Amino acid sequence: MPFRRPLRRELVAGSVVLVCIASAALAAWLRADPPRRPCCLGLGAYSLEEPIAADPRLRSDTLANGLRYYIRENHSPGGRVEVRLVVDAGSVLEDEDQRGLAHAVEHMVFRGTRAFPGRTIDQYLEALGMRRGEGANGATTLDETVYRLTLPADQPRVLDTALAMLAGMAHEALFDPTDARAEAGIVLEEWRSKRDARQRVTDERHAIFLAGSPYAARRVIGDTGVLHRFDLGAMRRFYDRWYRPELMAVVVVGNVDADEVTDLISRHFRHIPRGAEPLRRPKRAVVRAAGARASVLTDVEATSTEVDVWYPRPPIEFRRRADYRAALVAGLWRSVLSARLNDAAEEPGSPLVSAGVDVSRIARPLAAQVVGATAMKNRAGEALDVLAAEMAHLARDGATPREVEERGAAVLRAARAAAASGELTEDLAAEFVDHFLTGNAPISRAIADELAQELLPTITADDVTAFARGLALDSGAVVIVTAATDDSASAMHPTDLIARARAASARTVAARAAPADVKRLVAAEPVRGRIATERTIADVQAWEWVLSNGMRVILKPTRFAFDEIQLRAVAPGGASLASDADYPSAWLADAILQNTGIGALSGTRLDRMLDATSISLAPTVSDDAVTIAGSTAPQDVETFFQLLHLYFTAPRRDTVAFRRYRDRMLAATRSHDRDPDAVFLDTVAAVSSAHHPRRLRSGTRFYEAANLSAAFAFWKDRLSNASAFTVVVTGDFTLGTLRPLVERYLASLPAGHSEQPRDIGLRLEAGIVQREVVAGVAGRARTRIVLSGPIAVTSRAAEDLREVRDLVESSLDERLRETMGATYGVSVGTSFDLVPPTSYSISVDFEASPGRIDALTAAALKELERLRVEGPTQAEFERTRAARMRDYDGELESNDYWTSELSQHSRLGWPLATIATHRQDAERLTLADLRLACSTLLATRRIARVTMRPRPARPR
Repeated sequence: MPFRRPLRRELVAGSVVLVCIASAALAAWLRADPPRRPCCLGLGAYSLEEPIAADPRLRSDTLANGLRYYIRENHSPGGRVEVRLVVDAGSVLEDEDQRGLAHAVEHMVFRGTRAFPGRTIDQYLEALGMRRGEGANGATTLDETVYRLTLPADQPRVLDTALAMLAGMAHEALFDPTDARAEAGIVLEEWRSKRDARQRVTDERHAIFLAGSPYAARRVIGDTGVLHRFDLGAMRRFYDRWYRPELMAVVVVGNVDADEVTDLISRHFRHIPRGAEPLRRPKRAVVRAAGARASVLTDVEATSTEVDVWYPRPPIEFRRRADYRAALVAGLWRSVLSARLNDAAEEPGSPLVSAGVDVSRIARPLAAQVVGATAMKNRAGEALDVLAAEMAHLARDGATPREVEERGAAVLRAARAAAASGELTEDLAAEFVDHFLTGNAPISRAIADELAQELLPTITADDVTAFARGLALDSGAVVIVTAATDDSASAMHPTDLIARARAASARTVAARAAPADVKRLVAAEPVRGRIATERTIADVQAWEWVLSNGMRVILKPTRFAFDEIQLRAVAPGGASLASDADYPSAWLADAILQNTGIGALSGTRLDRMLDATSISLAPTVSDDAVTIAGSTAPQDVETFFQLLHLYFTAPRRDTVAFRRYRDRMLAATRSHDRDPDAVFLDTVAAVSSAHHPRRLRSGTRFYEAANLSAAFAFWKDRLSNASAFTVVVTGDFTLGTLRPLVERYLASLPAGHSEQPRDIGLRLEAGIVQREVVAGVAGRARTRIVLSGPIAVTSRAAEDLREVRDLVESSLDERLRETMGATYGVSVGTSFDLVPPTSYSISVDFEASPGRIDALTAAALKELERLRVEGPTQAEFERTRAARMRDYDGELESNDYWTSELSQHSRLGWPLATIATHRQDAERLTLADLRLACSTLLATRRIARVTMRPRPARPR
């Protein structure tokens, strides 16, 4: 779907943040249509025609049988190796009797090869600590199939064995009939799990774009008739035809020796035979229709009205510097237009709930620029007017130099920061996969930074305007309105939509005046406080300052990521401290504040300011705490601390912004009950909390109860207590640099008093509570089982809960998915509730066909009882311990990890020294430890079970 501003419990105001093009994983975001008229200011044509520089550390070659390989040594994160087997064949190449079987082949190759039969592959990978779907997975698209392994780099022969596995998967898959029976059920359940309103609309929309092409009838998930037959002969025919070395590549990136890996790839893959004649991948074209088109798509479960204008185009080929420059121009156009649309959405009475611009890949030969909005109910036509008018205004009157300069500067900063923080192994692997499949140049962060620094200064407002003029309504635009059946948009006619868009394009749009620069963020210089005490925390190489107002500051300078400083300020208490009447206002206070702003900055201006710097900073209110967290580059660190100071001292009271925020949230939630999963989760929340009103936060009544005065008062009460806060700072700084900033902007805050979460009277009785929900039309059933109980929240308890979660998920996945073949997967989540009396919960969630959901639920409960009574087997224990140890690979070299751990440990009173020993603690875990944890955490008598069944089909 096109980009939308976040719609969780809050709708965050502000412009769309320009994507960080420096990251290799996000470089594809730029791969859109080039501008009609290239501009070469400051560069000669020769330099623009130069190919994009190759990665000097990449080793790539082709074996004699035609298989290509890519090897790149990299050390971020440490201890990891990313391996890919890429097959240039997807569902578009299927025969009529194979629809869906390209994807089924991907499943079956994991089910066994000649050298690794049955479950050997899964068992070996799990013994290394790799979770199914995370460390080992496959993905089939319309055009390709990619197998992915994330391996530990610290164990000998692991890479050798993994490459041997992939070589077997490439040409020696067994397609065992017994295994196929189990896998057929899993594939059908994957199909069932995707039959929601969003997927149905996506399928209809793609049918419009792909009509008349071979792609139109080759959805990846396939045809249910073919899937029910699960014909191994047809599968084998696809495998034998398309799994050929000349259509394959192997990618290895990470802590490796290139010479050694070259030898391993040659040893394992050179024997794969090629055919008598080299196989060339046939091209599948998509013919784009000329002129403007429109379509109205309706779904009974649609929860919002979407208005999108799509501009389908062949994706840009990333070969030359000129290509990258063209992509930068397209990215700047998206950012400028997104900002204007967001301004339009902020206006009182606007028909837009949210809006933005994105680029979407439809199939390999077809991408699209997408301008989209979520509309207020029954106002889809007006929303289209706004989109068409703003697009035409940008094309007719042009982008302003200030707009392009600000957004270009943001890209430059992001490129430089990403390059300074180092290459990510996963991103590099993705770039090499894309290079093999499309011929696009692989773009590392360093190369992206070089290109951005060289090319962005040459891009002018005229270039962005020229790009906008190339996207006229009659240049193949497709207007698509998606609506619920009771929205007036469902009755709109495509011809009327095009006529309306033409009329709106001719309207004059008044240019919005750029807001005046804020000369001084903090109006009055704060009276500097002082650092009262200092101490060194040697075990974690950190320092602690206690300020004169009682605030505690923990600082850990690192060199994990250059140009990055992270900060998290946390105070216990949270929304639990609000009265019942004020609870909605307190819970939403963070979102309200982001919309109303701080100091002299409105919510929109604050967002613009953050876009123009390296700073991210936002508040969060939960039931048990208030948090302000973000990051910055060193050059913006004083501005960062000034904004933090304003969050404490100067929340901005803006009635107009608040009303607009609440109107948009009410519009977003009024169709909430149409979504069967939302109804299901609301029921889970109600049942598992004994219908406590503070746990029921999804309906319109909750947002209607929000009050600006109450939210404002709650925020000021919480933030006037500096002594309640612990601030953690990690990253690229020195103590000397931060000392004056901490004294001026943090030590100057009012001391107040410490707070703790308040008992809100939530009590759960022992026993099993069961509820049935009838919702949805897609034939999906779903169950969630929630186990909960009282607990003392200690560091050991937290580790026990994580280990039991891993064990339960792995064991249930083995039983319900792999053995019974009755679900696509099992998800297990855990949490602590820090509002007294403290408690924990373990939730088990899975989907299945309505006819099998009760049998799966009974099997899940039986498995939970086995683990409670008997505990894990030795094999289950080894698998769980290995997974926990893998979780910490590379974590100790991450600012994210240290910020989170230092904040949590300091808040809960856990010894900070234990942060550095988590991996060793996992290694010391014993079978007896895990059995004790299971017998304790799974022994609760508080169990809630909610099952959703689909509505009966209406008789025809």
